[in-house]
Amino acid sequence: MQSALTDYLRTARFTFERGWRHAAPGFCAFHRHQPFEVVYHVVGSGKTTDARGKTIAFEEDGVVMYAPGVTHNQDMTVPGEDICIHIGSDLPWPEELDSSLYVPPPEETRLKAELIALAGLPSNMAPAQQLACDHRAAALLIELLHAADVLEPCHEATPERYVAAARDYIRVHFRDIHDVPEVATAVGIGYDHLRHCFRKAYGMSVKQWHTQVRIERAQDLLLHSNLPLKAIADLCGFENARYFSTCFRRVTGQTPGGCRAAAVPKSPPNTEH
Repeated sequence: MQSALTDYLRTARFTFERGWRHAAPGFCAFHRHQPFEVVYHVVGSGKTTDARGKTIAFEEDGVVMYAPGVTHNQDMTVPGEDICIHIGSDLPWPEELDSSLYVPPPEETRLKAELIALAGLPSNMAPAQQLACDHRAAALLIELLHAADVLEPCHEATPERYVAAARDYIRVHFRDIHDVPEVATAVGIGYDHLRHCFRKAYGMSVKQWHTQVRIERAQDLLLHSNLPLKAIADLCGFENARYFSTCFRRVTGQTPGGCRAAAVPKSPPNTEH
């Protein structure tokens, strides 16, 4: 199951569809949504049952995640208020995995703040903003799966798992990471040990991986938005546009402007005389 989930997260492409906040007064009959549904129970408690018969009791501040297309209901013991986030995926959810998962009240206030922030976003966004929100939604999904204890379980703290956790941490927090020791601290391993294990596993340093992730995000923005280089540099965690251009050229062999220009379809030659 762990392998199926990891493979799914590595290959699927996630999109932020919508988020909203609403009252949860009592019983909500069986219903379904095509995308992932993340329900953050801001106020109130109760239980939910899905079509497979799995029942989850949730408390205030808890989060329930439903796989795409899963039929479920909701019965509030204590009425309250919910935040719902819909996240689309281009691949079907593996059948062998649980159709619904529970995340106890998150300890990190940042995770709660992100749920609230996504719920307040408009339904129609500019392409660049949509792309940024897609990345945020994917990061949120991964963090919630970690919190649900179904991704990279901590009781198997092997070097390989520390390295995988560091890789995933960088994917989620690439914009805000300042140095490698910060990553080591976040995953609970020594700085020198992480550097050694990471290079052995991936053939590159942690810093090189961090740069590669940021460059990949930058390429997405260059190809799918009209944002200026300064804005892209900021969104991808680079100090300034000049340093961003230097790193981009070192990794890809071309300038950011050249990357964007190469993606623009060339007009066919005029053959009229």
